[in-house]
Amino acid sequence: MLPTWSIAMKTDTQELRDIFATLDVAGTVLASPAQESGTNATQRDRVLMLAAGERQRVGELLQAAERVTAAQLQQALDEQRRDDRKLGDILVERGLLTPGEREVLLEFQRRQAGAGPQADKLYLGRILVATGQITHSQLADALKWQARHGGRLGEALVATGQATPAQVTHGLTLQRKLIVAALLAALSLASAAAVQEAHAAQKSASLQVSATVIASAKLRMDHQQAQLSVTPEDIARGFVDAPGGSRFSVATNSRTGYFVDFHPRVGVFTAVQIEGLGAPIQLGADGGTVTQSAEVSRNTPHELSYRFYLGPALDPGNYDWPLLLAVRAR
Repeated sequence: MLPTWSIAMKTDTQELRDIFATLDVAGTVLASPAQESGTNATQRDRVLMLAAGERQRVGELLQAAERVTAAQLQQALDEQRRDDRKLGDILVERGLLTPGEREVLLEFQRRQAGAGPQADKLYLGRILVATGQITHSQLADALKWQARHGGRLGEALVATGQATPAQVTHGLTLQRKLIVAALLAALSLASAAAVQEAHAAQKSASLQVSATVIASAKLRMDHQQAQLSVTPEDIARGFVDAPGGSRFSVATNSRTGYFVDFHPRVGVFTAVQIEGLGAPIQLGADGGTVTQSAEVSRNTPHELSYRFYLGPALDPGNYDWPLLLAVRAR
């Protein structure tokens, strides 16, 4: 079963699991906190490394995690203004946090402000790459633009044509949800540590260990055509072929298979026919999803060929590859 803290996440839990698995932190964030104390401390520190985004106030973090209600927070803030005391201390006295949870919460907040290893954080670019919205190369180009012109990464991605505003908005929404999931995991680990210390003091039985095996799928892209060349002849006949446009394999532990998602990037085509995933597939301009069953062996290489049916107002020229490819476990 899922850890109790995950119930508060009003989102697609499987989607968050898949992203955490792609980021190679699923075992850290989604496993049960009932671990031995040394492992618990290491696991908690790994979760804290994920903290990213703009620094949020303590009350904002707790409300996002649904650990306090608006009324409880307002009462604590009123007492803070009246007595000139720290909000965390008041929340502990009111029984809304344990001392250990308070320290973890403050450390999470501190790391949001930039403390800690940068490579481990839940940055927007890392999330967009993990979900297949952009490639590492596209992220690097956007970061170079951002270094020259300033501004936020989302603005740089849109300005350089590496992502659409809708993709950036979706990535930011996922980032907020993932950060809340990481905070809930850190608080849960702090609570588990307090229970473990109490049991040790009483020389009681050790906590049971349980974990959830997370189904995951990871894409290994061996080749992806960067551009689609459209000639006057292609426009005249209404379609352009791209044989061997994508070559990839999928590593998965799912017993039921995985999904291959095709996300349109630029408005080049009205429909696309794809071969290489069993029977030929026909998708519309909005892209779509193809299911690969458990009978498809793990790490089987796929080579996809495409026929793009062109839009009526398209001009000859070279266009960015019009489809983004991503995978997720069933």
